[in-house]
Amino acid sequence: MKTISVFFSRYFVFKQWTNAAYGVFNSLGLQIRIAILLPVYVMAWQNTTAQTDTLNLDKIEVNSLRTQKELMSTAQVIRVITSQDIEELPVTSISDILELTVSADIRQRGAQDIQADVSLRGGSFEQVLILLNGQKINDSQTGHHNLNLPVPLEAIERIEILEGPGGREFGANSYTGAINFITKVDKFNKLKISTLYGQNGRYAAASAIHFGVGKFRNMLAGNFAQSDGYLFKNEVNNTDYEKFSIFWHGNYELKSVNLQFQAGYSDKAFGANGFYSPKYPWQFEHIRTSFGAFSSDFKLKHPIKLSAFARQNNDYFELFREDRYSRNGSYFIFQDTDTAKFSSGIYEAWNYYKGHNYHQTNTYGIELKQNFHTNIGITSVGFEYRFDRILSNVLGEASDTVTVPFDEYGMFTKRKLRTNYTAYLQHTYNLQKFRFSVGLAATSNLEFGLHHTAGADVLYKISPKISTYISANQAIRLPTFTDLYYSGPSNIGNPDLEPEESLAFEIGTKYRNKGTSANFVVYNRLGTNTIDWGRISETDKWQSMNLAKLTTYGIETNLSHRFEKKSILRTISVSYAFIYTDKQSQNYYSNYSLDYLKHKAIFACSHQIWENFGASWNLRYENREGTYTQYLNLKYEESEYQPFILTDLKLFWKNAHVELYAEATNLTNVQYFEIGGVQMPGRWITGGVKLFLSKL
Repeated sequence: MKTISVFFSRYFVFKQWTNAAYGVFNSLGLQIRIAILLPVYVMAWQNTTAQTDTLNLDKIEVNSLRTQKELMSTAQVIRVITSQDIEELPVTSISDILELTVSADIRQRGAQDIQADVSLRGGSFEQVLILLNGQKINDSQTGHHNLNLPVPLEAIERIEILEGPGGREFGANSYTGAINFITKVDKFNKLKISTLYGQNGRYAAASAIHFGVGKFRNMLAGNFAQSDGYLFKNEVNNTDYEKFSIFWHGNYELKSVNLQFQAGYSDKAFGANGFYSPKYPWQFEHIRTSFGAFSSDFKLKHPIKLSAFARQNNDYFELFREDRYSRNGSYFIFQDTDTAKFSSGIYEAWNYYKGHNYHQTNTYGIELKQNFHTNIGITSVGFEYRFDRILSNVLGEASDTVTVPFDEYGMFTKRKLRTNYTAYLQHTYNLQKFRFSVGLAATSNLEFGLHHTAGADVLYKISPKISTYISANQAIRLPTFTDLYYSGPSNIGNPDLEPEESLAFEIGTKYRNKGTSANFVVYNRLGTNTIDWGRISETDKWQSMNLAKLTTYGIETNLSHRFEKKSILRTISVSYAFIYTDKQSQNYYSNYSLDYLKHKAIFACSHQIWENFGASWNLRYENREGTYTQYLNLKYEESEYQPFILTDLKLFWKNAHVELYAEATNLTNVQYFEIGGVQMPGRWITGGVKLFLSKL
C-alpha cells in the first residue's frame, strides 16, 4: 500500500514509496430562509415536521440582489444549497455539491476538490463570479483557481447560485452568473467533529466549533484530507493528494453597527496527472490560498455597508514531479536517464523545459454601498475598488527579480498590476402585481478603458403561487493574466485581447405551493469578443483569441416535491437543461467555449428505510459537445466526449448527536472524462461518522 508524508521544510510536496503494509447575497443585508429551489433538496428526517409546519413559501426572501426581494418576486433564477442539504446529500466536496445543480457544469481534474472548474449556462469557467460572504475573490491569474476556497466544507452555511448575467449587480466578471459561499456564526455554542475513511487510501478529519462571550461570537473550522490516488494503470498513478484548510468567522454586534471578521487559509498539493498537457503524466501542483475580510453594517434608516478584503494565492507547478524526477545539474533525471534538459534562460527545441512555473497573485478590494427606501421603491448605490497584482516567472512583463517563497530554486522575473473602479446604481419599484427593476454599472480599468453594463426586468405575479418575468442584461469579463501572457510548448498568449461582452435575454415562470416547486426558463445570450483558447488544426498550438460572435440558446426546467411527514418517500426532484451554441467556424477546435454540456439531467430522491435509517440517491446524465486531446502512441489525438450516467448513493443512520453513513459515488463504475484526457474516478466507497454537540 502506498503511503504519503508531507514535508513542510521546502514546500508542501509528497514523498512516496511502497511498503508491505452570507452574502451579496448576504452582504446586501438580505436573508435566505429556505433552499427549496435546489433540484436535489434532501431534508433531514428530524426536522421535517417543523419545517413543513412553519414555512411560508410566498414570503421567502433572497439576497442575490442588491435590493431585497421575495423569492417569487425575483426576475432571476436563484438556487440555494443549505448546510442541511450538504449533510444529507451523497457529497463530500464543494464541486460534488455544485455538480448537482442543473445549470452548473463542473469539470474536475481529479477528485474531492483537487482542481475543478465551474461554469454556468454554457459559459466558460472564467465567466462565473465567485464570492465568499459577498467578497469577490476571482483569481486574476486564471479561473482554474476560482474554487480554491480557503474555507472547509464544514464552515459553509449555504451556497447561493445566481443564474444569468449579473453585470448591473456586480460590474465585471459576472458574465454568466455568480456563486456566493456563505459562512455563519451560530448564536449557540456547539461542536461538530467528523471523520471518514474510504477506498484508495482516502482519509479525512474535520471539526467546526461555535463559541463566544457576550456579543462577540466566533466560528472556527478546519479539515485535513488525503488519498493515495485512484488511477492505477501503465504504472502511472499521479492522482494522490493532501489538503488542509482552516477558517475563522467572528461577529460583534452593537446597537448601531454589526461588525464581521473573517480569515482563512488552505494548502493543497496533488499529483496533476496530465492536467495541463496529456504528453506529461507526472505533473505536480501545490497551491496555497489565504484570505481576510472585514465588514461593518450600520443600522440606519438608509443602511450603509462598508467592507474590505485581501486575498493571496501562491501557485507552484512542476511539469516533472520532483519526487519522481531529480535535478542533476542542468538535467532532470529519472532512473539514470536524461529526461529533460534544463537551463535557466534558454528556451529552444532541444531545451524546452525552462523550469517550474511560479505564480503569486495578490488582490485587495473595498466596497461602500447604501440602500435608500422611499415611497417610489428601493434605490441602491455603491462604489468598489479592486487591485490585482501578479508576480510570476511566466506571466506579466519583465521586472526586477524576486525570490519565490517556499522554494530554493524559484525566482519571480515578471509582474503585472491592474486596478478596477466600479460604480453602480439600481432601482426597484412595485406597482400592484408588477415589479420593475433597472440598473447600471460602470467599470473603469486603465488598460481596458471604461465599460458599462446595464439591465432591466419586469415581473408579474399571476397569483401568490405563480409568477412570470422577462429580463435583459449586459455583462463583461476582463481577460485573466493567463489569457494575456501565458506561452509555452503548446500555448500562445495574446496581450492584445479585448474584454468579452454579452447581452442576454431571459423569460421564466416560477411555481410554489406548499411542498411543490417548479421553474421553466428560456434564455438567449449574444456574445461578442468571446475569449477562448483554440486552434485550427490538431498540430497547431492553443492560442487565446477573441471570437467575433458566439450565440447561446438554453432551456432549464426543474420540478421538485416534498412529501408529507408520514410518507416513506421524503423528496423527489427532476431537472433538465439544454444548451445550443452557434459557433463561428466548423473547422475550429475549442478548448473551452465550444465543448459545453448540451444536455444535463438530474433525478434525485430521498426516502426513509426504517426509523432513523434513510437513503438519498442521485442520478446524473451529461452529454457534452466538442472534443478533447489525448496523447496516444507518441502522438496527439482528438477524441469526442461520450455521454454518461452517474449514480451516487448515501445510506445513513442519524439521531440528534450521531450520524453513521456509507456512500458510494459512481456506483456503476462508469469510465468518463469531464475535461481533457483526465480520466475521472470509478466507483469510490467511503464510510464515516459525525458527532454533534449543541448548546455547550
